[in-house]
Amino acid sequence: MSFARLFTDKMMADGVPPEYRWTFRDPMLLVFLAVVFVVAFFSTKYNMDAIQSGWYDTLVQPDWQPSKKVFPIVWTILYFLIAYSTYVAYRHSSGNERSQVLIAFVVQIALNFYWSYVFFGKKSVREALYVILALDVAAIVQFYLMYRVDQFSAMMFLPYLLWIGLATLLNLKIVQLNGY
Repeated sequence: MSFARLFTDKMMADGVPPEYRWTFRDPMLLVFLAVVFVVAFFSTKYNMDAIQSGWYDTLVQPDWQPSKKVFPIVWTILYFLIAYSTYVAYRHSSGNERSQVLIAFVVQIALNFYWSYVFFGKKSVREALYVILALDVAAIVQFYLMYRVDQFSAMMFLPYLLWIGLATLLNLKIVQLNGY
């Protein structure tokens, strides 16, 4: 089933089904949003420091790299999708499945932050490549666990997987182009 079809079936047909409704009164949604946006805030600090210092502009970049203007827009959307998709999987799981989803989320979001720290904070492009490869694995594991619990939550997580796949290729190309 395509993402568009799944989204349409779940969100548009006869309103939003109760299991996909959310409210800011639900403390777990607030927890997921808070964790994700704290990570986003501190990751952005490292990113901005590296950009403002001019370090990032000294790196040879591939021609196909997205514009710098795209990154904050895409990441804002992705961080919300990470939080909400994990929240939906959390609500649709219990016991061991719920624990697995939560552990996968924590590992994945920690690696997400650590990559920003290593790449932009430490300015260690090669080490960041190893971190993002670990992040890819962690995100794939989270996707798989979410898919087993609720396919819709996994499909909301899919754009993040695609974006970090692009980020991995970009990190690899920067390593190659700059001789790291």
